[in-house]
Amino acid sequence: MATPPERNIRELLKAIGVGNVNASGIIQYAWMAPATTDPRSGPIIIMVQGIQQMLQAMGAEIRVSGYLDTPTAAALERIVGPQWEQISWAANIGAILAARKAGMSAAPTPAAAPAPQVISAQPPMGLFDFLPEVPGGLLTYAVGAVIAWHYLHKRPARIIRPARS
Repeated sequence: MATPPERNIRELLKAIGVGNVNASGIIQYAWMAPATTDPRSGPIIIMVQGIQQMLQAMGAEIRVSGYLDTPTAAALERIVGPQWEQISWAANIGAILAARKAGMSAAPTPAAAPAPQVISAQPPMGLFDFLPEVPGGLLTYAVGAVIAWHYLHKRPARIIRPARS
């Protein structure tokens, strides 16, 4: 897990490309966790843009938008760890800068090829193989069939006509 940075937050923000004027407004949010901040807030958008630029420079395939979209969250998880939303923005920025200094890449790892499908020697040849599995198995289907038959095959009720006078 990432540890709090040794540098002050203004230096961290300047390291990710945030200017002095914007850093003054962002400092108050730096010690909050991403999960507790409003992603539509102006200072958060500026900070996320700086983080996205750093991640992009490290090889992540993300778009600099200022919003925490799925590719940005995935890149943060690769660099900072799975608990990136629960640690402060300052710790996230510190971890990103430390990873960049160490030469770590934020590029996604290639997905493994899916395993070939194994074809069984004998395909299932049961009478009711097309039915999905349900609790109770075939007994549930049998009870349902009996109830359906009972309600669908009732004789029409006899209509009693009054006698003619």
